Amino acid sequence: MDGVSTAVCTLCKKARPLAEFGKRSDGANWGRRSGCRLCLNAKKREWQRQNPEKAVAIRRRHYYSDHQRQLARATAWSRANPTSRLATHLMRAYGITLPQYQEMLDMQGGGCAACGNPETAVDGRTGRVRRLHVDHDHATGAVRGLLCTNCNLALGYLKDDLGRIANLLTYMTRRLERAGIPHNVVMEQTP
Repeated sequence: MDGVSTAVCTLCKKARPLAEFGKRSDGANWGRRSGCRLCLNAKKREWQRQNPEKAVAIRRRHYYSDHQRQLARATAWSRANPTSRLATHLMRAYGITLPQYQEMLDMQGGGCAACGNPETAVDGRTGRVRRLHVDHDHATGAVRGLLCTNCNLALGYLKDDLGRIANLLTYMTRRLERAGIPHNVVMEQTP
């Protein structure tokens, strides 16, 4: 090495600026590698071309170790910032803010927009009662309201098809009439 601002690459034998040499953790050679980045990258690519199985195994090992670290970091952040996580999800998925979600919930009296009941489904992971689902038109993305899990699933299974919904209502009305149960009594039970 002929000075602090330049160094000679041991592979290509050219004098290059010190910034073109990667850093060394042990501090030798002014804390820089002996080969320049260009030469070391070319040498690495050649080794990967000659040893594809080993190269793939190394990449997989690195990906999975880093993936687990990133996942653990994201999980810790989510647990520490539950409202930030919800606000981010609402904005990305539906284009609404957390205050807008809360305003919709207040306008619905804290219950489902369809049945009026509060959410009762429990999250199996956390053991807490879930939040109401944001119901939206899948074709346009427009938010329609907040639904409990049962109403959201029912609407999803019926594929938002008004004909299916009307046919199901007709079917249930006929079944109740045949059983001698006045359908208006059943309808009055749900707000």
